Amino acid sequence: MTAPRIYTGAEARALREDAPQSVDLEVATGHVYGSNPSIEYFVRTPGADFAVASEILGARTGMPCEGTARLFAAAPDLAASVEHHAARADGLATDLHRVTMERDGARLSLDAAQAARIKQSLELADARAEVVRLRAALRAASAGRFSDALAAMEEGREAEESGA
Repeated sequence: MTAPRIYTGAEARALREDAPQSVDLEVATGHVYGSNPSIEYFVRTPGADFAVASEILGARTGMPCEGTARLFAAAPDLAASVEHHAARADGLATDLHRVTMERDGARLSLDAAQAARIKQSLELADARAEVVRLRAALRAASAGRFSDALAAMEEGREAEESGA
C-alpha cells in the first residue's frame, strides 16, 4: 500500500472550487435481482434519480463496498475539513513563532539585566575598596603621619591601576 497523499489547504480549496457545484452527496444502495443477486452501492446528490458514481467497489476485494461509497460521498466535506484545519495550523504556527520571539526577547533582556547587575556589583566592590583605602589614609593623616597617609593613598592608586 502506498503512503496516503497529504493535501495542503490550497490544494483542498482548489479541488472544491473545481467541483461543478456545491456538492452534497449521499450513499444509496441498489439491489440486483436474478440468478446472482447482490447489493450495489452508489453515490448521488440527495433526491436525484441518477448516480454521481455507481458500482462502487472495495479496492482490496473488488466487491461492492459501502465504506468506499461513504468515503467518496464524504470527499467534499473532507476537502473542506483539510482547508479549515490547514488555516488553523497556519494560524497556530504564526502564534508559536510570535511566542517564541517574545520568549527569546525576554531571555535577552534577562541576560542584559544580569550583566548590568554583575557590572554594578563589580563597581560596588571597587567603590568599597576605595572607601577602605581612603579611611586608612584618613586615619594615618589624623594620627599625624602625613607621609604614611600619602603613601597609603599612592599605594591604593597603584593597586587600582594594576587591577584595572
